[in-house]
Amino acid sequence: MTVNGLKNEVLIKDMSLTSPSACCNKTGKIIICDEDSIPEEIMRKTLADIGVTSGSFLDIDDFFQQFNLVLCLHHSDELGELEFEDISSSYGEDHMVSSGKRGAADTIDEVAHDAKRLRVE
Repeated sequence: MTVNGLKNEVLIKDMSLTSPSACCNKTGKIIICDEDSIPEEIMRKTLADIGVTSGSFLDIDDFFQQFNLVLCLHHSDELGELEFEDISSSYGEDHMVSSGKRGAADTIDEVAHDAKRLRVE
């Protein structure tokens, strides 16, 4: 998959981001910028050519939607003609994060009234 394919097919088309930016945690490089300042020759390269390989994590931001996430990449030879597969639905609703914030737990253990507390001076 090319950098341009990641931006257009995955981030914009599949994930409905309007102006995505992406930074690779492994290399620290900004590979997609919301201001289109990345040269076209970089956008045509494959992810492997720019150091983004299986096991890499990408920090994805969309400032217009105030949305951010971490995308984990995993290489698979079993996809055939598909370039990517969204596996987030296979984890179920218990693992989903909405609006970038985790929801509070339904049950919270109450602290015993006679519990000792740490004194900080």
